[in-house]
Amino acid sequence: GDNAGVLAIDGVPDEILVELMTWFSYSGDYYQVTASSIHHVFVDDVPLEMSSESAHAAIGDSGTSLLLLPTALLLEVEQVMEEHVCEELGLCDHDWIRGAECLHRCN
Repeated sequence: GDNAGVLAIDGVPDEILVELMTWFSYSGDYYQVTASSIHHVFVDDVPLEMSSESAHAAIGDSGTSLLLLPTALLLEVEQVMEEHVCEELGLCDHDWIRGAECLHRCN
């Protein structure tokens, strides 16, 4: 629905995706997560397998490595990333989040 959001991150390890989703678990909202070799759909924090083709079709050409969320949620996500995710998940030490606010916060 209109409240659906997409979080697409290239090359993030599976366990980190799971950790990230705990920060982006808004009740009733639907998030899709893609990684270079991992494609999950999270619904209420439950991961479901998703094919590469399905992930590509769902996200589209411009979705890779971008946070694509409704504006209200995006503001909250940026705040969460600034205050929690970058430091606590050690994202500042890694190169596999591109196009996310996190890298700007870290630098």
